[in-house]
Amino acid sequence: MPPAAIRGAAACTLHHDRTHGRCVAGVTFGCEPGRSDAALRQPPRVWVAGGCRGYFNATGSREPPFRCPFRKTTGGGRVYCGPNDEATLALATSPPHATGGLCRTLRPKAVYDGSPYSSVPENLTSIPHEKEALAAVLAAVQSWFARLDSLMVTLAPNYTFAAGYIRPLQLRRMIALAQTAGSGATYCEIGLNGGHSAAAMLVANPRLAFDLLALPYSRAAVDTLRRAFGHRFVVHEGDSTRQVPAWRARLAAAAGGDVAAARVCDVVFVDGDHRWRGAMQDIEHTSAVAAPGAALVVDDIAVGPGRALSATTRRNLTRVDELYGPFSAGSSHNPCRGALAPRGVQQQCNRWGFAVGRFQQESSGVLR
Repeated sequence: MPPAAIRGAAACTLHHDRTHGRCVAGVTFGCEPGRSDAALRQPPRVWVAGGCRGYFNATGSREPPFRCPFRKTTGGGRVYCGPNDEATLALATSPPHATGGLCRTLRPKAVYDGSPYSSVPENLTSIPHEKEALAAVLAAVQSWFARLDSLMVTLAPNYTFAAGYIRPLQLRRMIALAQTAGSGATYCEIGLNGGHSAAAMLVANPRLAFDLLALPYSRAAVDTLRRAFGHRFVVHEGDSTRQVPAWRARLAAAAGGDVAAARVCDVVFVDGDHRWRGAMQDIEHTSAVAAPGAALVVDDIAVGPGRALSATTRRNLTRVDELYGPFSAGSSHNPCRGALAPRGVQQQCNRWGFAVGRFQQESSGVLR
């Protein structure tokens, strides 16, 4: 369970799923063959109708079994899945000529999930029922995830990482936050890593990120995003506990010493140091650059960041409006994800959740 301070403060929670029924081949799921012509090359795709949920395999794709929850809605109410949960490893591991039409479930207990967002407020219940605009954004985001995953596979063959990183539930909520922030909004992220969440937010709307760029693929990811998004994407390389205060000082100095001019972040995503002390510092420092009413998203609340958020909430620095999980590993909102490792593809499973809230006030000091 999350820390008590978070549980007590959250206006809504999402802890459980409701499942019923079974997936039936040719009725609630099936497979479309891949394309290998010069104009369009794509691996086989699984289609799923009516919320069927389970693990699937598309023969000919050279991919391991993958879990299929919600995906881009097309005509007839179908959703499409790609390999490895987030449909992101096709560029990295599928041969261009992959074809085939045989699709099968690998686990007989694939289920129909009719109301997975049952405990979320009414304003969020449209999340899985993707409207046309959101579907277009998600399609573009998945394309970016594939590109970044391919880059990571090439540059860091000895690292183990999960495909796409962002779980569907969190991706949809963050896209909604970015779009609600309005045109010209500034998104500030602690912890760029492979660039997946930054790419998703840039597609949806805004522009800033902070990261150590310590991993071998991080710089290449930054270069790729810079070429695509130009001046909208700015990275401050280095330790966020030093870089964020320094950036704030530069903004204030440029405004003649007006510290209010440094409060520019409309959406803040904290996903850097996962130790509670480091996460606490990230929350404190970003509170000083957050615009009035800025949204705060804290990832991985099952570990250190959850403890940090609980502490800042007790101090009235933050408040928690929405609490998602933590979910058990392998649950429908926290599926085990395909992860590329030096010895092949593995399943990455861990307890996980995230929280959405607001900054109540600027931190009066830095944790020491």
